[in-house]
Amino acid sequence: MVEEAYTMKVYLAGTIDNTELIDCLSWRVSMTDALAPYGIRTIDPTQTILPTPDSIPSRQDFTVPARAIVERDLMDLRSCDIMVVCFPKKSKKFSIGSVMEMVYAKEYNIPVLLVDLTKDSRYTNHPWIKEHTTMQYETVDLCLSGLLNYWRVQ
Repeated sequence: MVEEAYTMKVYLAGTIDNTELIDCLSWRVSMTDALAPYGIRTIDPTQTILPTPDSIPSRQDFTVPARAIVERDLMDLRSCDIMVVCFPKKSKKFSIGSVMEMVYAKEYNIPVLLVDLTKDSRYTNHPWIKEHTTMQYETVDLCLSGLLNYWRVQ
């Protein structure tokens, strides 16, 4: 029997609801494209919830039961080695789901790398965010560099 090589997996969390499509997806695409050459796979929850490529509806608009969304996201999170959370510049509201996923990641002993593009210390200095974040970065590129140089499973 041939043993399959281990592939590191990174869960990409961040605001989905009420966010401009470009702000929701651009960092995820950049992260996925940059990690692929290293054999690192990303798990992106937006890939299973977007009904069309034109818009990102509120999760309240979905006919899928809330429990199914949460259970699927947590199953995906548990399958990952690391979690990257991005707080985008122009989000119309804070990502409650991402913060909940951060709490679960800590419970699952999964490191959480936070990219804060808001530059709003009210979020990153909040005790619950600080306690559930392993490392904070100011840009996606700095997070990528940190992930590849420090966090990557050899």
